[in-house]
Amino acid sequence: MTVLSYFLPASPEVCLVFAALGATVAGLFSKGQRKAWLFSLTSLMLLAIAFGCFFLPGLRDVTFDGHFFNDSFSLFIKSIIALCAALLALNLQSHLTFFKVKHFEFVVLLLCAVLGMFILVSANDFLPAYIGLEIQSLALYVMIGLFHEEKNVPEAVLKYFILGAVASCFILFGISFIYGFSGTTNFNVLESLLNNGAQSPLSLYLGIAFLLCGLAFKVSSFPFHMWTPDVYQGTPYPLLVLVSTAPKIAALGFMMRLFLGPFYTEISTWQPLLMILAVASMVFGAVASVMQGNVRRFLAYASISSIGFSLVGLAFANESGLRGSLFYTTLYIFSMIGFLTCVMILLRRGSTIDKLSDLKGLATQRPFVAIAIAILVLTMSGLPPFPGFLGKLLLLQAAVGSEFYNVAIVMVLTTVITTYYYLNILKIMFFDGPVEPSILTHVSGKLGLNYLIVILSISLLTGLIFLPKYLLNWTNIAASTLFYT
Repeated sequence: MTVLSYFLPASPEVCLVFAALGATVAGLFSKGQRKAWLFSLTSLMLLAIAFGCFFLPGLRDVTFDGHFFNDSFSLFIKSIIALCAALLALNLQSHLTFFKVKHFEFVVLLLCAVLGMFILVSANDFLPAYIGLEIQSLALYVMIGLFHEEKNVPEAVLKYFILGAVASCFILFGISFIYGFSGTTNFNVLESLLNNGAQSPLSLYLGIAFLLCGLAFKVSSFPFHMWTPDVYQGTPYPLLVLVSTAPKIAALGFMMRLFLGPFYTEISTWQPLLMILAVASMVFGAVASVMQGNVRRFLAYASISSIGFSLVGLAFANESGLRGSLFYTTLYIFSMIGFLTCVMILLRRGSTIDKLSDLKGLATQRPFVAIAIAILVLTMSGLPPFPGFLGKLLLLQAAVGSEFYNVAIVMVLTTVITTYYYLNILKIMFFDGPVEPSILTHVSGKLGLNYLIVILSISLLTGLIFLPKYLLNWTNIAASTLFYT
């Protein structure tokens, strides 16, 4: 095997490593720390990686002695992660005058966070998976800390770090139990051992339970969600574009590979637990969101409900459920990015849009932003004919096909609740008069990139209303990879 063929399956990760090293060296020799062009270059590179993941062959290539996968499933998740990071860089570039951040440090941390997520998604062994998870987590902690002059950021960083460390301990403890049972950390060896009828001792069940708890922390599933509202509230809007999207789909992708791979034979152990977490997250997040007046806390609880829908597709443990989960999660992520970008457009000197009531009268003062937000929240709500409806319909069909009728009823009732609080945003924007007419009129910064991101988001979502087959085909290929290869 040549060196090139050895590293080719990990070419996105190799590009990220060299880019991070290059940014580090450039930062050392740069006279000024505030370089706007650096964000443009970073976003272009991340976009290139995203499209590269799309066009790379979707074979089940394995490298690094069987510890690393390159397949259609991992490439699908990586492309979404890279797009989220690229949109973060573009969003932040438009608001550099608001945030006093050393640019080279931020870019290096951003590339390291994406690298950790990529490693986590492609890991075929617990050790590289844990290393990727920690690279991702530590980079995110420091990235938020770079905005320490912003209100509530120190508190958010402290809670994120402490509870993230607790989650990592749960995961590491679970891995140790599984290693004690099997004597291996490799997924293929573990899967062969379980498929050959090896007796499952208590240590295996404890390991699965601890892993599930730790990963539930990472995706902010109820009841392991306690960090989410405070971290969201303290995270600046540009960075929330990444924190609320990419780490969650990376952890979700790892859960899909883990539970539908080596642990698939133990479905009777983890499926009831995962189903309880999913249903509880849907219900709790939906109910709690109704009572929120703060924009970021509202988004936090809404994301808890959405991750419940994503997890329930995994809990069905079949191809249709996995396909629905990937389709729904992708739509929700890009709707969230579009919504946060719209809020960033409304950033004004000395303040931000903190409360939902700050959006009163938006339709008369900034009609384009109001219409964009309407399209985005209707997609997140799952109302027809918007593509979010198709995502929830796929999950509902998977529930009925798997004979989880009670779960299907809960999904419908939860959708009704989420529809209420999303429609309330439309009522605030279009029917409530502004309390303070000047509150949305003073906009600073070069917002061309922000408007471009919003236009692309709503164009993508409205395009999927008429041509959903392209995303469906991609999610079909990704889902089938875990079942038939």
